Amino acid sequence: MNFLAKLRSSMTMSEAYRTMLETERLVLNPRRRIRYYAPSIGNIVVAIWVTGIIIFLFSKARLPALFYLLGLIMPLLTVYTCVRQSFALQLKSLTTRLSKRENREIARKVVDELGWSLQQHSDDYIEAITVFDRVPAVRSQLIAIVIADQRILMTSISQPDYGNVQVILTLGQNEKNVDRFMAMVTSLSRSPIEEDVVGR
Repeated sequence: MNFLAKLRSSMTMSEAYRTMLETERLVLNPRRRIRYYAPSIGNIVVAIWVTGIIIFLFSKARLPALFYLLGLIMPLLTVYTCVRQSFALQLKSLTTRLSKRENREIARKVVDELGWSLQQHSDDYIEAITVFDRVPAVRSQLIAIVIADQRILMTSISQPDYGNVQVILTLGQNEKNVDRFMAMVTSLSRSPIEEDVVGR
């Protein structure tokens, strides 16, 4: 399924591309957005129930008020996770001195060199996934790359098409993906062999 098909229920590809450039924020279609946030929202509901039970038990035991703060730990952690997911949608921007075509070719080369699996691409947008079998719970991240003239925008988020654990448990892998991609693009865009990269 291509990018346009994924966005058909919300906006066209050109509208999404323009929005991502203006806001520097990844656009998810409604279905993916629900899947992306559903685990955190579900955990918030569970945390509220657990907090209620803890407060009830503490009140029966007539413990000091300080113990009631323990009941807030789970809700705060789940809200924190949800906020982190929202921040992860922010695209990291890298300014280059290259044309849009050259930026696209370099981005494709970096995706290939990092061993990421290319899912779909167009003149404006590249999407890939990366698999880490060493950590079964963190099997894949979604790599989103927006191509523009003299600029590349990119982010890595937990794959919203996978299970709950996948979305919440990242172990810092998304940040590593961004750092590696940006470092390689920076190196290639300044490299003497740049003409070989973009001239294919």
